[in-house]
Amino acid sequence: MLFGTSLQIATVKRLATSLDTITSSHFLKDSETLRSSNGFFHLGFFTPQNSTFSYLGIWYMSRPPVIWVANRDHHINNSSGIVKISKDGNLVLMNGQEEILWSTNGSNVASNATALLQNTGNLVLQESTTGRMVWQSFQHPCNTLLETMKLSANKTSGERMKLTSWRNTQDPSIGNFYSRLERLEIPEIFTWRGNQPYWRSGPWNGIGCMFWSSNLTDIQRFSTGGTDLYIRVPYSELDEKKKNATVIIVVAIIIGTILMVMCGCVLWKKTTKGERKNLKNQNRIQVNDLSKFQLPELSHFEFEKLVIATNNFHSDNKLGQGGFGPVYKGTLEDGQEIAVKDFQEHLDKARRIYE
Repeated sequence: MLFGTSLQIATVKRLATSLDTITSSHFLKDSETLRSSNGFFHLGFFTPQNSTFSYLGIWYMSRPPVIWVANRDHHINNSSGIVKISKDGNLVLMNGQEEILWSTNGSNVASNATALLQNTGNLVLQESTTGRMVWQSFQHPCNTLLETMKLSANKTSGERMKLTSWRNTQDPSIGNFYSRLERLEIPEIFTWRGNQPYWRSGPWNGIGCMFWSSNLTDIQRFSTGGTDLYIRVPYSELDEKKKNATVIIVVAIIIGTILMVMCGCVLWKKTTKGERKNLKNQNRIQVNDLSKFQLPELSHFEFEKLVIATNNFHSDNKLGQGGFGPVYKGTLEDGQEIAVKDFQEHLDKARRIYE
């Protein structure tokens, strides 16, 4: 993956060589290149198009684009660059004045360390005797993610690898765009333009729940495919018809509940303890015989008429659910609208309350 502002074109300076290693006795001059053993990758000096500055970089095959640059922010003014193993074992880039422009900057490096350009395009610094890897370019990428490279993050230290764009086609110094892992608990890749998010990959596990407090800045339109985006919005933004239907249902349920409570209170006040005992002895009814169950002091209707009025207690006429069963809306033959509560499943409980 090449991450940059535009196509990079550069002039490379090379003298054919089969060497893939820099040692304390063999260094790399401006006119030479280091080549991986499979011949795919080269390390050497290059000059961007329309530029006079020189840089140390790695490119693929015999033609750029350049995939990695060592001295991005410290160019060389001429062809005096040299790469070698320093006395402390680090790989360093120096100019003609022997000023160090770039270094691997490793710690506790043996003096017999060597730098190897691997077949993957990874430049590694390792100790010759133990083979311990001290430094590698894959952990310090520029603007390109190669096939075996990993864009990683350390939760403990907070250190995160990132890809950074060139400033422009003539200047490989760090540009305005960079990409790295964000939200490590639910990881996804973010591309930033300065301090503003420019693009993101989305959570890799597919179930991460996200929220925005401002405009969505990374929505893309795909010609085919894509994924569904489910958004939870405030109630005030719902469709007006749905809101009105909800209000009607809620109001009907509230009115029906109030009527039932008022009827219960009236019955409770007018009925004495003795009267309740007499009613218990005289008005025993069967649980499954709903048509014979009557509430004192209330208008009563034949069960068949209630069935017709509510269209056989159809679900479309259901107003809500109370403590003793559902409440249905009905219309009598004379046009009078009524609310009917179905006690059938809770008859025993209702009888104990109202008796």
